Amino acid sequence: MKFLCLLVLCVVSTAVAHTVRTKDDLASYRQECGSENNLTEEELTKIKKGEVTNDEKTRCYVRCVGKKFEVFEDDKGVNVDKTLHQLENANKEFTTDVLREKILKCVDSTMDKKDDNCTWAFAVFGCFKQEKLKLVQE
Repeated sequence: MKFLCLLVLCVVSTAVAHTVRTKDDLASYRQECGSENNLTEEELTKIKKGEVTNDEKTRCYVRCVGKKFEVFEDDKGVNVDKTLHQLENANKEFTTDVLREKILKCVDSTMDKKDDNCTWAFAVFGCFKQEKLKLVQE
């Protein structure tokens, strides 16, 4: 019984360890990742409007934002638990089970892209967009 309680405590602690990021965090990460990937203000403005082009700079920008949100890791791809924790707050119209299912669908459908981290992250977040998943609460 003590082991079960300890196990539950560890799982809860791990899930809570991820800090839910906000719109302000997203704005900051967009600027940082835009600079790191040499995007112009015009390119960043287009991305903010949802006009995303599939080029190397943009793919790596998306990877950078995912890493700053701590939902994407180069060696593992999507951290499902942290992603779920992040998305629950911004996607209240979906149950936790439905969100997890959508995340796993996107993870599974992009595994063929994992040879290039930028392409992989871009594909995952493209899938999230198709699934109508928001990264932050509006």
